[in-house]
Amino acid sequence: MNHTPTPWTNNGDCLTAANGERYLLYFPVDNHARMAQSTDPESAAFGKALLREDGANAAFITRACNAHEALVAALEDAVERLARVDAELLRATGQPFEYEIGEVLRGRAALKLATGE
Repeated sequence: MNHTPTPWTNNGDCLTAANGERYLLYFPVDNHARMAQSTDPESAAFGKALLREDGANAAFITRACNAHEALVAALEDAVERLARVDAELLRATGQPFEYEIGEVLRGRAALKLATGE
């Protein structure tokens, strides 16, 4: 399943996806939670409301979505470099390579979560 394309733009009263699809933010009758829903009747998301606590959540979601690809790429590079440096250090000191260090393992686990693998 593909997600709505990034980057998102938070316009205060709506979110706009990279493909121009707009999601309105509004208060329902009970005034307890915000909602977001597509304004494009051709969209698969049209008429499907997503609960939002408030405008801060919309801003957080926008930042997270827009930063996701760059963060994944940076973590991939950092994990591979750290794994390579660790292996070289072990080799230089004559120690056997038995397992990857915890930071590499945690980085690989985080990448699996972020990429859905």
